[in-house]
Amino acid sequence: MERREALLALAASHDAVVIEDDPYESLRYRGDDVPSVAALGGAEVVSIGTFSKTFLPGLRVGWVIARPEVIGRMSRAKQTMDSSTGTLAQRIVLEFHRRGGADAHVGRLRELYREKQDRARSALARELAGTGIAWNDPDGGFYFWLRLPKAISARALLEVALDEGVAFVPGDAFAIDADHRCVRPEPGDTDAYNGAGRDRDLVRGAAAGSSRCCDVDALIDRPRRGIENDRQRLDRKCPVPGRTKRER
Repeated sequence: MERREALLALAASHDAVVIEDDPYESLRYRGDDVPSVAALGGAEVVSIGTFSKTFLPGLRVGWVIARPEVIGRMSRAKQTMDSSTGTLAQRIVLEFHRRGGADAHVGRLRELYREKQDRARSALARELAGTGIAWNDPDGGFYFWLRLPKAISARALLEVALDEGVAFVPGDAFAIDADHRCVRPEPGDTDAYNGAGRDRDLVRGAAAGSSRCCDVDALIDRPRRGIENDRQRLDRKCPVPGRTKRER
């Protein structure tokens, strides 16, 4: 809460607008619900959200809460890109809420995703212990935020990770200043983080090869090829300067 209030105070001091993009606001599994930034007041806030995380992903229907003139400008800009959001999808969302099904549906989603998050938390603790990887402990949402050891870059090993059936988004995709050690795992539809053991092997293989790259997270359960094989792949993809093939 203090960080949100500090953000609003900073925005007000610079006469800036805060864009609050919170698609996971309703998906909280522990603790009390947190007021939105817009509800706290103190600065102008444009709140945007989506029904794709709490209703049907394929509908791609979102919403915005802002001053009418701001929404008008946003609508005109959107019409230059895709004309408008499909009317049928908007009608489906409207009717679903009008019939009163939204609250019960979100309640079921909270139970479902709470169980998946618990399994993912257990898998991370079990499989990645001793690798030097750290992660946050979120109270909701879809994702964990992982930080790799200092000598390992998430971006550089992405190609190797994909070959192993590992999916993640490198942290620099979410930063102004590139952060090469952060990872956001992808959630997947099956057992969460069922390939974390393979991540452990990749991380250890990369760390053993010193200053280059690594990944974490796997959601496609493919056979493990072993640490030595991982190290050989790392040597081909991310060679260490001055190191001979024999030394590798």
